[in-house]
Amino acid sequence: MEVKGGERYLPLDIMSLHSAERDNLTRWQNQAPFYEVYYLKWNNVAEQTAFWLRYTLLTPKGRPPEASLWGMYFDGKDPKKNFFIKETVPFDQVKFEPYFFFISIKSSSLFQEGARGSLKQGNHSLEWDLQFTDSISLRHYPTPLYFLPLPKTKFLAPHLSMKVTGTIVVDGKTLTLQQLPGHQAHFWGTQQASRWAWAHCNTFDDPQVVLEALTAQISLGTKLSPPLTLFFVSVDGQRYACHQPYHWWKNRSTYDQQSWHLEATSGPYYFVVDLTAHPEDQMKVPYEDPDGSQRLCLSTHLADVQLDILKKSDGHWNLSRRCIATRSAAFEVVETVT
Repeated sequence: MEVKGGERYLPLDIMSLHSAERDNLTRWQNQAPFYEVYYLKWNNVAEQTAFWLRYTLLTPKGRPPEASLWGMYFDGKDPKKNFFIKETVPFDQVKFEPYFFFISIKSSSLFQEGARGSLKQGNHSLEWDLQFTDSISLRHYPTPLYFLPLPKTKFLAPHLSMKVTGTIVVDGKTLTLQQLPGHQAHFWGTQQASRWAWAHCNTFDDPQVVLEALTAQISLGTKLSPPLTLFFVSVDGQRYACHQPYHWWKNRSTYDQQSWHLEATSGPYYFVVDLTAHPEDQMKVPYEDPDGSQRLCLSTHLADVQLDILKKSDGHWNLSRRCIATRSAAFEVVETVT
C-alpha cells in the first residue's frame, strides 16, 4: 500500500470494506516524523461518569518508534476519584492488520466492532471488554484533503456516535455498560497543531442530536495561523457539516480553558454553542509532537453544553430548537508548552 500526502491508495480488496472501517485502517508505514492516534470515549449520564481510552503510535525525532496506551476515568459525583494513566512500550509490541482494522498494543486491542485491553499504573487500573453498535461516521475534511500534504494532521471519526456495551473494571470494581453513548476517532500526521480546542457531545436531552467541533491554529513559520474552525451537527439523521475551507475562517470561535462559544451557519440554520467545563473535572494530559515539542491538554468529558438551532424566517433568525447536555460533553483545550 502506498501513502501519498497522508491517505492510502487502497487495493481493490480493501475497497470492499465499509467506508468507516477503511477510515480506521492504520496509516503507519515506518514514516518519520509521524504519529497516529485512536481514541474512544463514552459516558454514563445517569452516573455522571465518563471514560477515555487512547492507542497511539509515535516516531519521535531522534528516538525509535514507540506506542502508548492511555486511560482516563471521570467521576462527576466524586472528582477525587478521577485519574489518568499511561503506559509506553517499544514498537515491537504493536501489531496491526493491513487489510482490515485491527490494532493491538501489548495485549490491548481495538477493532471496528469493539475493544479489549487492560492498563495499570501505580494504584490505578482499567480493564475493558467493549462492543460498538449503531454507529454513524464522519470525515472532518473534504475528501481531497486526505490525499494532500496539508493539513499535516488528518482527522476522522469512524464512530462519530455509537452505542457501547460490555464491561470495564475500574480499580478492581466491575461496571456493566449497556448501550451507552460513545465515540471513536482516528487521526494521524507529521505535525500536531500548535493549539486547539475540541468538543464532542452525543448526550443531549434530545437523543437525535450529535455535535462535533474543532478549532485549531497551526504554525506558519514563526507565527500562528488565525483560528480555523470545523463544525458538525447531526439532527434527526440530517447532517450539517460546516467543514469546507471557506467555513474554517467563517465559523466563529472563542475559547479559554473553561469555556467555548461557537457560531456556524449551514443552509437555513444558524448554530450557537456554549460549552462550560468544571475545573474539578479537568485533567492535565501531556502530548508529544514528532519533532519533540510538547503540548499540554486540559481535558474533561463532563462539560456542560447548550446548542441553539435557529432557523431563518421573514429575514430573522428564530430559535427552532434548544439542546442541553449536563456534565457529559467532551471538551479539551491544548496549548504548546514553551
